[in-house]
Amino acid sequence: MMKRYIQSEVFRYLFTGVLTTIVNFITFIICTARAIGYDYKMATTIAWIISVAFAFFMNKWYVFDSKSVNQYKAMKEFFSFFLYRIFSLLLDLLAMFVLIEVFSISNALSKLIANIFVILFNYVTSKYIIFKSNTTD
Repeated sequence: MMKRYIQSEVFRYLFTGVLTTIVNFITFIICTARAIGYDYKMATTIAWIISVAFAFFMNKWYVFDSKSVNQYKAMKEFFSFFLYRIFSLLLDLLAMFVLIEVFSISNALSKLIANIFVILFNYVTSKYIIFKSNTTD
């Protein structure tokens, strides 16, 4: 029973979502550290680029088991993934702006809260739009 749960798509997505969030969060913290000193908007953008690249491969091969060998379908997945992640970047930036500028919540806590919304949005778009078919081409 536990083995089936661990192998389930939802568990795999949550696991890789946590890893992606860790990549995103650590990158954000590094970028906003005094040595680098980027503001939260630039740091969020850089963290997004790095975590999206990581997430694409994790989602494609580990979570949704997409085995596209057809070049056209693989490229379509790649560009769809990045397009929808641009929308998640906008969601991330909007949430960060509202939490920091309107509610005066700290950068780090705001980033954690924003990531909850981003993870949910990304799962829905990945499952039902980008990697909707697990067939091999």
